[in-house]
Amino acid sequence: MKRFTARLVFVMLVATVVSGFAAHAQAANLLTNPGFEQPFATLSGTPPRQVAQGWTPWHVGGGASASENVQPEYYPASDVTNGLGVPRIRSGNDAQQYHTFYATHDGGVYQRVTGITTGTQLRFSAYVYVWSSSYDDVNLSELPGGVVVQVGIDPTGGTSGVSPTIIWSQPVIQYDAYNEYSVTATASGTAVTVFVRTVVTEPVKSTNIYVDDASLTAVGAPTATPTNTLPPPTATNTLPPTSTPQVVPTATAIVPPTAAPLPTSVPIPTATQEIIIPTATPITPVPTATVPVDSAFPGTVIHTVRSGETVGQLATLYGSSVDAIIQANGLSQSAFIRVGQVLAVPVRVPNPVPPPPTATPVVISVPSEPIPGAPVVNGSIVYMVQPGDTLFRIALRFSTTVSTLARLNGIVNPNLIFAGQPLFVPVTVYPLPIPPPAPATYIVQPGDTLFRVALRFRVSMAALIQANGILDPNRIFVGQALFIP
Repeated sequence: MKRFTARLVFVMLVATVVSGFAAHAQAANLLTNPGFEQPFATLSGTPPRQVAQGWTPWHVGGGASASENVQPEYYPASDVTNGLGVPRIRSGNDAQQYHTFYATHDGGVYQRVTGITTGTQLRFSAYVYVWSSSYDDVNLSELPGGVVVQVGIDPTGGTSGVSPTIIWSQPVIQYDAYNEYSVTATASGTAVTVFVRTVVTEPVKSTNIYVDDASLTAVGAPTATPTNTLPPPTATNTLPPTSTPQVVPTATAIVPPTAAPLPTSVPIPTATQEIIIPTATPITPVPTATVPVDSAFPGTVIHTVRSGETVGQLATLYGSSVDAIIQANGLSQSAFIRVGQVLAVPVRVPNPVPPPPTATPVVISVPSEPIPGAPVVNGSIVYMVQPGDTLFRIALRFSTTVSTLARLNGIVNPNLIFAGQPLFVPVTVYPLPIPPPAPATYIVQPGDTLFRVALRFRVSMAALIQANGILDPNRIFVGQALFIP
């Protein structure tokens, strides 16, 4: 009987200790609103950003075109009107959603946490769902935009997403499921900042990001009580990750380059799939509104609003601006538009004009190696866009300009051309094939990373590492000369 009593007391003691540890683990999350629950605050931006309380949006701007490094649109995941239309929530009642349309972005959300004991080792994790597609199946990422996901900790408590003090997780590309990303770092002061970051490398039709169930816990020395003024939500994170990684690049943290990279083309649709691009039609006059004269937007096209579209998306698609569309159509400052509404969209190229007619065919001097199958129409070559082409490179090859090609072919967004698309190209002689560029040397600029240099010159990181004998791809230095293979 004494033995039984002693065992019973021992079991009860163990149960008490275990439950105490469980209660401690449940309370160990140092974040405010780790589940991205309501309320959502409306913050400044174009369009205004709706972000879960306790979190702050961030992005890197300064793109070379209207579709590069744009501000994502931020909404609650439960918002099926302004968002994708699919409320992807991992647990609780809501999550954070942000997306871009025919554009790239580099950004996400962050939160600064104070009351940390210096020297504490911390682990930050978050679940992120990525859907990126050139098509419209919301459950499948088809021809995605190469979306890289990372989470990071700035042990100094800084709030810049491009700070060199941020410790980033390995960059990972995976789609169509909530997946956990984590990183560990040691606090160098009494405050740290945690970041969720996504980088879209190709401007495909739609890229939607969902973030839920974030956690910041001490895994080393104990921490002081956080001084965040907002109480954490009562929801707990209970669901496991729903998929395994598909691709794990070996690149380091991505920092925006200091020089504008060459424009890139949109991934090519396959023969069995169809991508819908709005048809640009010149208008004279514009219905329901008088378009103001603006030298920045000399052309105008008609667009009929489809479900889920916003003025911000249309501005990005056509290389226009939200203010120009609002002014041209007499919209309110809220930029509210309706499905089926006809909008006049100011664009940066003049209204398209056909190639000038000629009475007789123009005689064109043909070199020894002409372009196979390139017909001549009214003094212009009809050139079929090839995989990997951009309007910028075609203009270089034929000694013309992007604006000329855009005007002749009715292109309102010079960043969107597709393989197999016929283009009128004004020439006097057939161009000779462009020889491959000679090996180049690049001098590392402030903010460069090896991954960004590889993207800029369209070479692999492995090739850069091998060509330059680099031992640690995370360490390159300002002024360092890199051989570009």
